[in-house]
Amino acid sequence: MTTININSGPHQGKALEIHDNSVHILVGKNGAGKSQLLKSLKQQLQDVVHLNTGFEAVSGVSTLVNHEQLRREQLEKTSPLHVSSLVASDTILRTIIEYYFQLLFGIKLDFVGGNFKTGDFPLRSDADGFKSIFNLIYYMVSPNKIILLDEPERFLHPSLRSLFMSVLSVIAANYKKKFFIATHSPSLMRFDLYNVHIYQLRRSSDEIIYLKHWLENLPGNTSTERENKQSFQNWFYYHSDIVFSSKVILLEGISDQIIMEALRQKLSYDLKIEDLCFKFVAQSTHESGGKTRLHKIQKLLESLVPTVCIADKDIITDGLEKWFTPPSGTNESQKIVMAKNHGLYILPVGELEDYYFTGSQYIYCKDIATAKGNKIPAAYEQAQIIASTELSDIKTQYRDIFNILCDIAPQPADLKKYLISIAYNHFINVHVKKYPTTEHIQDKVTGNNVEILLNFMEKKEPIKISKKDLTDLDELIKKISGNIESKL
Repeated sequence: MTTININSGPHQGKALEIHDNSVHILVGKNGAGKSQLLKSLKQQLQDVVHLNTGFEAVSGVSTLVNHEQLRREQLEKTSPLHVSSLVASDTILRTIIEYYFQLLFGIKLDFVGGNFKTGDFPLRSDADGFKSIFNLIYYMVSPNKIILLDEPERFLHPSLRSLFMSVLSVIAANYKKKFFIATHSPSLMRFDLYNVHIYQLRRSSDEIIYLKHWLENLPGNTSTERENKQSFQNWFYYHSDIVFSSKVILLEGISDQIIMEALRQKLSYDLKIEDLCFKFVAQSTHESGGKTRLHKIQKLLESLVPTVCIADKDIITDGLEKWFTPPSGTNESQKIVMAKNHGLYILPVGELEDYYFTGSQYIYCKDIATAKGNKIPAAYEQAQIIASTELSDIKTQYRDIFNILCDIAPQPADLKKYLISIAYNHFINVHVKKYPTTEHIQDKVTGNNVEILLNFMEKKEPIKISKKDLTDLDELIKKISGNIESKL
């Protein structure tokens, strides 16, 4: 193992451990600096090939070339122009690539009549994924000792990504190679492979966190700490995709996560919650013990990623002291408000099931009592109800959850200024300058009243303005601003 200091990019000056015969996985949000780090490694290391774009083509096989010269040239560039000719000229290399191709895709790759084929299709005119992997396998077993890969998952069906990592692990060990992979795929994070090392990159602090060390260095001095550490590590390996998130929301049980994921999809347009990660902490489908593990996991996890908890109301009398001790005489409402300062959000009504849509047409959500007695099937049924229900009704029924997510979710930049500008310019262009309207906006005029709908937004209510307002532009902006404020 060696350590290098990155000399360029957002992580300049940071140390990175490089392990022999290993695969290094770089994870993090968009903009965290993964691709920039690969570029820095290319500049600093020797015998490197960087595969990011431009290797999705397979040319025809040429027999009228100097293959020794092509081999030397191919080691110095990532253009796959001559890969097929080089593979065709080397019987052992060709067989290795055919082996891995069939292992990954379950499709036989043949060399027939001077061309590679997948069944009846010439490879050079087949799917981009097939062609990319053909070239990628060549570089994986080529003489280059360091291979940099930018998002290889874009060539692989999700079901093949874990197998792909197993292949890389074997090649890295047997061919004495070092692979560096920038990825957004949790499937490539294989903690079970001894020579796979995973690093989380952070944009805000320019940190590079080696997850193996982070897990090993968790508190473990006392028997209780060691027990908590082992329990957390087991939980983390199953939920390691949290490293891709800006914030983790811990929930008591699996039924809670089913509902919150359904709400995430429904509310994604109104709240910037796609970057939040909901995770349950219960260790059984009966959800026993989830409440007791919330605080333990939160305290261990928050050093890696910001973490909060959402808990049922009964935590006020059963576990609140793990977060803080409220002053004597504090009532329930005050405790719920105070808990937010400690990263704990408490449902003011009771349990998540208390917010369910119910009705005689449902099997498991017939009523709240039935839902609580069949937690998981009721949660799946409720998720389908949420998916098919109007957004405004969701916000009303799950109003407390919506308000909690508004508190937790990292809100986007002030979007109102863009909408105000668009609406203002539309009124000026169409109703003053008499320009034709555009497909971005629907315009309806009734007498002096003008209503517009912004087609690029999921908003039902129109912005309403009177033509009389066009005589006073300052008043027009105020009216538009008021309309948009009420819609948002």
